[in-house]
Amino acid sequence: MDENGWYEVAGSARRRRRHDPERVRRSVENLERLLREHDWHWSRESREFLAQLNGQGAPAELDPRAGSDDLEQAQELIYQAWGATSQQRHALARAAIEICRDCADAYTLLGDTTEDIDQACHYYRQGVEAGERVLGLDAFVRYRGRFWQVDETRPYMRAKLSLADCLCGQGRYAEASRHFEELLHLNPNDDQGVRYWYSLCLFAMGDDEALQHLLDRFAWDATAPWTYARALFLYRTRGPERARNALRQALESNRHVPDFLLAIEELPAEVPEVVGIGSKEEAAAVAEALCEAWEDTPGALAWLRAMQREPGNQTAET
Repeated sequence: MDENGWYEVAGSARRRRRHDPERVRRSVENLERLLREHDWHWSRESREFLAQLNGQGAPAELDPRAGSDDLEQAQELIYQAWGATSQQRHALARAAIEICRDCADAYTLLGDTTEDIDQACHYYRQGVEAGERVLGLDAFVRYRGRFWQVDETRPYMRAKLSLADCLCGQGRYAEASRHFEELLHLNPNDDQGVRYWYSLCLFAMGDDEALQHLLDRFAWDATAPWTYARALFLYRTRGPERARNALRQALESNRHVPDFLLAIEELPAEVPEVVGIGSKEEAAAVAEALCEAWEDTPGALAWLRAMQREPGNQTAET
């Protein structure tokens, strides 16, 4: 979060680079040289993509470092892919895997760019396995508790979070919850915002005991995603009166969320990656994530509507 109260929506922290024609030309040259020097057998997809780049330009510059190993060079392609279109990301991820089969971020990108959820889960699982091979058992012992602070662990962590989220999409909540819990054991500070995905998983499972533990573990979190989750949990487990204060806190964190949950306002087609605290954009992201849990809880939306109408709780005019 910056000093102006803006922060990135969980899971969308991707580096963006400005387009520059000269960087484009050098990028294509570097990419061709890097693959040529390694004498890889290119896939047809990668060859076609390189031909396309020569005619249309690449998204950003690739600057492979002298003496860097295969994994580092593959990771340079991933940095380039993060600023590219979906089609370009897919092809660059394929090229990265041709350079190094253990590039976990490449598999994660492939999962991100496929519409087939089963195939996406397959890619994410490959990313997790690649990350485990790169890190080795020693890293899981040495860095446990501060995993995210070590840069080389992050591709593994990204792949594991994506896999857990994908498993939830398949309805495989028990397996997903194990991955979420392992991520929090590795990185208790939760720099990735795993708790938000995990709470949705536990809502879907109906595991109130685990959800209570998770909410207590991050009781300090006063953001809208967390306060609305806490209010709903208390309503479900202790009733409307015991949950009143929690919902008031949620309304204070962002008063626009009920408008989206109650369909007073329509959710936008796409929520921005970076949102401001208390903004409508943040409210849309929160409502989109939590709408199913609120809708599946009998009486919750009617309670929310009644609470919103109480004096002092109305949405402020903007």
